Amino acid sequence: MMPRLSLSSVRVRLALWNVGVLACVLAGLAIIFSVTLRATISAAIDRRLTQKAHRVRHILEHPDPDFRPPPPPPGDPGEGREADGSGEMRPRLFLPSGAGLIPSDTPWDPAGLQRAEAGEEVFATVQTAAGDVRVYSLPVMQDGRLIGVAQTGNSLVHVYAERAHMTTTFLSLIPVVLLIAGLGGAFLTDRALRPVRRIAWAANRMEAEDLSQRLPVIGDDEFAALAETINGMLGRLQTSFTKQEQAFEQQRRFAADASHELRTPLTIIKANTSLSLSEPRAAADYEKTLQAVDTAADRMTRIVQDLLLLARADAGQSAYLLVPTSLAEVLSAVPLLGTDSAPVRVDLPEPFTVLGHADSLTRLFSNLLENAARHTPADGQILVTARQSGGQIVVEIADTGIGIAPEHLPHVTERFYRVEAARSRAQGGTGLGLAICRSIADAHTGTLVVSSVLGHGTTVRVTLQAAPKQRKLLSYNFHGTAAQ
Repeated sequence: MMPRLSLSSVRVRLALWNVGVLACVLAGLAIIFSVTLRATISAAIDRRLTQKAHRVRHILEHPDPDFRPPPPPPGDPGEGREADGSGEMRPRLFLPSGAGLIPSDTPWDPAGLQRAEAGEEVFATVQTAAGDVRVYSLPVMQDGRLIGVAQTGNSLVHVYAERAHMTTTFLSLIPVVLLIAGLGGAFLTDRALRPVRRIAWAANRMEAEDLSQRLPVIGDDEFAALAETINGMLGRLQTSFTKQEQAFEQQRRFAADASHELRTPLTIIKANTSLSLSEPRAAADYEKTLQAVDTAADRMTRIVQDLLLLARADAGQSAYLLVPTSLAEVLSAVPLLGTDSAPVRVDLPEPFTVLGHADSLTRLFSNLLENAARHTPADGQILVTARQSGGQIVVEIADTGIGIAPEHLPHVTERFYRVEAARSRAQGGTGLGLAICRSIADAHTGTLVVSSVLGHGTTVRVTLQAAPKQRKLLSYNFHGTAAQ
């Protein structure tokens, strides 16, 4: 698509600027050429006049006894007839009295003649009937006395004509040169801006819904760098939009799942209360109804508390005060480990200390162990181990349960995600446990990774920051004995 030719077009403006700059350059060159030409011609004429005058002076200083003045030119002895084709004119000799050696000769420059009689060499441009004449007056001395004055002249008529002809020729060529420069500049500018048009054309084809396209990168000039910069920006925008779409989709799914989870206990409450109010019942039936309502309310409370916890984590309000915390004490506070029904075994080779928040870590490991116990048969086993790797403590919870299919592993830490929704809901799960565990691990600058083999069990690996070891400080009493 060709751009419109208007003054707002970059191509037109560049071409006009090119022509304008070239016109200024040509004008400057014309002035310099004119001045230089005039100085060069004047210097050449003065040089010829000087050489001819010195030859004439030599003749006067060494006269020939047989010399006879030449007869005057036939016809009108005006200056125009004395000049030859180059403009040089016959020299004129004058005696000290001012009379010409040839009686018909008169001085071209009377003032210069007087100054030459005073001993000066004089150059002058005088006006005559035939036009301007360049005159050189040279005194001729012999034995220290003036014996005459020689004047040589050169008509400037032909010089002015030639200079005017050259100036006219130069000025007539300027429009041609400017036209050629303008057309050439427009062509070159069009070629130079062709990548910009391609970039604009490609950009016009892009839409907000599809940012996968990229601008063409041609060559390695500034336009190519611009295209690469825009492509980088498009890549960042695409990544940002993708994340926004994922976040929006996750939020939409989260709202739908939360509504669905809350609707179930509300339905239970409404059904039980409506049934109890429909007709009089025995006290035992009312007690049963209240127990069902209380259980549903507990479920709703747990869901709301989990949602509030995740909302605070999303808003960055779940920052914990991380202090050195004993891992053994955290695990001992997990309710599941205090019962004999869960097949859980803890193997801590040493008393590890992590940087963490005790209550949050207790909830983290409680959720993980409850989830492992929910999917591990009674004859199975859940093993909790810990090891130190550099400045980190790695805690692994491995079970011999049913495992998780590979297609579900990337989503198990998402909110309300269930591998088997119906059975998980029947077993009391809300699908928020692993999401809460991941948010707690993130708040501790740690990680949570789930790996599993279907039919063989699942392993959850939690990495936490190890607390720095504290040195024992010894204090001394006044008697010189050390005390801890």
